Amino acid sequence: MKTFKKILFGLLLISFVFICVVSDALGYANVSINTAESTTFEGPAHHGIHIETTQIEDPNLTYYEVQIKEDTGDPTYPAWDVYNSTLFPYTGGAQINLPYRNGVQYLQKDKTYCVRMRALYGATATSWTEQCGILVTVEGATTDDVDADGLTEIEEYELGTDPNNPDSDGDGINDGQEVDEESNPNEALFSQILLFTPEVDFGAGDPFGHQPNQQQFIEFENVGDDVARIEEIRVINDDTGSFFVGTSPELLSSITPENIIRIPVTFIPTTHGTVTAELEIVVSNASEEVETIALTGTGFNIPNCNFTVTDIVDFGALSVEDQDMPVQYVTISNEPNENWQMNGTVDGGLSFTLGTDVEGVAPGLRNYVLDAGDSIDVPMIFPHHSAGDYDGTLTINSFLCGSRTVEIFGSAY
Repeated sequence: MKTFKKILFGLLLISFVFICVVSDALGYANVSINTAESTTFEGPAHHGIHIETTQIEDPNLTYYEVQIKEDTGDPTYPAWDVYNSTLFPYTGGAQINLPYRNGVQYLQKDKTYCVRMRALYGATATSWTEQCGILVTVEGATTDDVDADGLTEIEEYELGTDPNNPDSDGDGINDGQEVDEESNPNEALFSQILLFTPEVDFGAGDPFGHQPNQQQFIEFENVGDDVARIEEIRVINDDTGSFFVGTSPELLSSITPENIIRIPVTFIPTTHGTVTAELEIVVSNASEEVETIALTGTGFNIPNCNFTVTDIVDFGALSVEDQDMPVQYVTISNEPNENWQMNGTVDGGLSFTLGTDVEGVAPGLRNYVLDAGDSIDVPMIFPHHSAGDYDGTLTINSFLCGSRTVEIFGSAY
């Protein structure tokens, strides 16, 4: 008898210790789901899932967290979705209602779901408690199309959409149209452009693009859930025409979600000093307007293009028997800008070529580079070997500064 009492006392002591250990480990009462079933609600909520739990009488109870997923029989698929992470307990937390639409998740008619819950006590969360096999049913659904979106009330509940709202997800696309296009009418489809390069500083650049930093890339990603429809990629507010986008930006018409695009932008300055502009990406279906990209560069080694030339060269009338070669001079001057010396560099030289459309009249100099502030007298030779008129033009061509013309007059008899 004494031995039996000792054994009984030992078992009671072990049980007491076990209960204490479990109590210390858990600390707070966990959620206990008694029933979870499809139900009908009054008002716009219409239907959903009603959950009965065991009442938790603890003033430290802060929230319930509820997650939901379709019951496929596979505990690992699909993943759990958060239905509500801050559900306030009411009536002691004994009753929980989950409308079929809550602005985040949606429940579809005739589908079976799993629900899991846990209690939150401040920053402490208990373990999950779940129940599966909950079939969502809807009674009295009709074939009427109340919101005129091309879907009947039955079809709306089967999809989980709102039969009283033609655009359930608020993305501007009719529910029926989204179904026809095989997109989800419950998930708003927007493109969203994320810029990785909100500004580009090209530094110093010359008009021939010899500096390594004169071509750079802008990079951006479509982080939305819909294809971004690109209307245009263009440079704006570029008063000097110094910035250029890629080779054929018009060929980029769309960007799929999670796709990163790199666009080359080139800086070819046409004026001395700092110039600025902006790059604009126009997306027709973006959730918000894409911010412009600031472009900055500093031009150097650039001629000011304020060059002057003699207006007219007139050789007069000469006899073909006159053996002398008459010479006239065309004066070309490269005038400096007011701020012709900047950052230790001067304006670039004026590079030009000469050519004439008058047969027999040849400039004595074909190619030249004229530094800022300098001028030159270019000799023009008139070999009058045959009789006739020699009227025409002399053209001074500069790759950077365009062209100037000089009228030529002369005749031989």
